[in-house]
Amino acid sequence: MRLLPVALLLVAAVPATRSARAPRSAEPDDAASATRLLASVRGVPAGVCQLVTHTLSNTEFNGSPALVAVRGDGLPSDPDAAWALGPMRTAAAVPVLAAGLRDADACVRAVSGRLLAKTRVAAATEALLAGLADGDSAVRGPAARELGRQRSRGVVDRLIATLRDPAASVRASAADALGDFGRRRFNNFDFNSDFNFNFTMPTPVIAATPMVPVTPQVSVSVSPSMAVASARMAEASARIAEASARTVEASSRAAEASSRAAEAAAEVNARMTWTETDDAGIVPALIEALRDRVPMVRIAAARSLGATADASALTPLTTSLRDADPIVRAVSARSLASLDDRRSVQPLVAALDDRAWEVRWAATTSLGSLGDRTTAGAIARRIRDDSMEVRRAVVTALGRLKDSSSVRAIAGALRDEAPEVRRAAARALQQIDDDAAADALIAALRDPDAGTRSASADALAQLNDTHALVPLTAAAKDDSAGVRRAAIRALARMRDPGALGTFAEAVRDPEIEVRAAAVSALAALRDNRAVSPLTDALHDRDRSVRATAATGLGRLTDPGSGATAALVSALRDLSPGVRRAAAGALGSIKDTTTVPALTDLFRDDDRTVRRAAIRALASIRNSTALDALRSYSDTTDVEATRLIDSALRRRRVSL
Repeated sequence: MRLLPVALLLVAAVPATRSARAPRSAEPDDAASATRLLASVRGVPAGVCQLVTHTLSNTEFNGSPALVAVRGDGLPSDPDAAWALGPMRTAAAVPVLAAGLRDADACVRAVSGRLLAKTRVAAATEALLAGLADGDSAVRGPAARELGRQRSRGVVDRLIATLRDPAASVRASAADALGDFGRRRFNNFDFNSDFNFNFTMPTPVIAATPMVPVTPQVSVSVSPSMAVASARMAEASARIAEASARTVEASSRAAEASSRAAEAAAEVNARMTWTETDDAGIVPALIEALRDRVPMVRIAAARSLGATADASALTPLTTSLRDADPIVRAVSARSLASLDDRRSVQPLVAALDDRAWEVRWAATTSLGSLGDRTTAGAIARRIRDDSMEVRRAVVTALGRLKDSSSVRAIAGALRDEAPEVRRAAARALQQIDDDAAADALIAALRDPDAGTRSASADALAQLNDTHALVPLTAAAKDDSAGVRRAAIRALARMRDPGALGTFAEAVRDPEIEVRAAAVSALAALRDNRAVSPLTDALHDRDRSVRATAATGLGRLTDPGSGATAALVSALRDLSPGVRRAAAGALGSIKDTTTVPALTDLFRDDDRTVRRAAIRALASIRNSTALDALRSYSDTTDVEATRLIDSALRRRRVSL
């Protein structure tokens, strides 16, 4: 019963970063941790396994403030989950993971390969290379794919040779892996997640040797429960959704996260000893793979050729626009955009008339990416395409081109039968500064689809057209919480003092997302009339709303004694983020009567709160505040000591 939660903790701990790993222990523990981890993912549903492997590949880098905000609450307590989330540097786990590559369970194989790729020690590369020689295509394919993700020096020739593997699935994996080297070199977007349509390829059957399951080295008892898995996944999703609203609390940690990400990127790049000569054979090999008899291999080759951004891929990819398989043609069209070569424009324009909607979608999207406004007319002709996906791509591409002559066509798409197209049209119009665009978006605030109304409000915020003030005020009372939030954010962007009453009313909205937007809007106005609703918001049940309200009160020129007293009370809030924001606000207000309350924060158990109190006292800077700073006794916090020394030096200079 203990082991399945390890996999679920991995899913729930998406925000964890490499700095959050458990302390390194002796090498034998790595093998035991790997054994327990693989046992925990054995037999899990495919969806859970996909989430786990995705999480494992995204723990090196993290720049999202929303995810940083939950780092304190979302870290896995299970040591095996924490171990898996960290960048392993020892070889002790490699034998277990290498055996996992040959396990009969698909998830065990996937997790083993992903961890071997992330480990980046020589033994891991050797294990993956050994997997390329396995008699089972189910082993060779994942091994090839993970070698691409690892991008270690010296594996390119082996991957190129694997393009001649008897199994099409393995050849496709090798082609995809070679594309990873191109993405390393040119920093292209990842084509694996670029397509929003699904396709199924037949899996070839070849002779295979029996796969031997991994024998756990530690006695375990596994009893997977689908109900428990679903509940834990739902809980994880809810926590991440809640985190997205904590922008105030997250902002103070985002800079630190970005710094860690930069350090991690530098460290990983330093380990990837890759040179130009390693790349020499990739493009010719992929061009040859475009002639493979199996479509899945040609798809992978076309995708990877785009990732290389090599000019010599132009002609082969253009030729592949006439491939018998529609997905090959579609992927080739998208890859042509990555080459950023204007010679691909005319072939892509011709592909707009392809009989397959996937190809028309890909050609439209690519033309929008290339940014050639002369293609706007050709793209607009497809605005009545039979496929909703193509029509949505058309309005998106026209918005990217920012051609004012397209406004009428995009505005017409706001009447499309598909709400997905109408939403895309609203987002496209916000990129074109035109009076006709604003009029069409104002009309769309009455669309029957809430998503379209919300997108229209967001677009009007970008256009900043004052004619939209009245319609947006009405939209702030919409039945949909998403529309109300978008309308309030739009009004806030326009900074119209007349909207203060609308914001104050929205502070009492039943939905947290609306209240958060309203409090942020009131804080941005810096209007003393906002004192009452902001003070009320200090008692909101959501900590992010309370923190924003505190920050907003600190921005007012004259918040008054009542607001100051409420902020002093907020110094005892259960949330460190709220206490930190309240201290910062009191430092901005500079009310000398708050010095004792701020001094009491020196005993707070959160050092960021203690530092906020120090900054506030340094800002007040009367004799009582400076005496309090001199009394600070925690010498272990270097940053706090620096802040105090700086404040006292300024005092001496002013004297």
